[in-house]
Amino acid sequence: MAQFSVYANPRTSGRERIPFVLDVQSDTMDLLPTRLVVPLVRDRMFPSRRITNLNLRFVIKGQPVILSPAEMGAVATSNLTNALDDLSARRTELIAALDLLLTGN
Repeated sequence: MAQFSVYANPRTSGRERIPFVLDVQSDTMDLLPTRLVVPLVRDRMFPSRRITNLNLRFVIKGQPVILSPAEMGAVATSNLTNALDDLSARRTELIAALDLLLTGN
């Protein structure tokens, strides 16, 4: 598993609002049975009030989505299969968004 890989939301019942999740866990933690993921919410279903540096916008498989770090959680590694995209090119922005949520800076 690679940090900043995008997967289909393992909760099929929630895919209408959250079609994808982003793995944000460090690759050095591969021995853990879970991965920390951040939901990627459909743009049209995300509240209109957004924090620009926190709620980053991406297009995954042609679908505009918004990063929602305030909703992040752990998912069993076995539930994340077949990465659909890789957002590591935006690593700096992603780390900054997580830092903003956790530290306010």
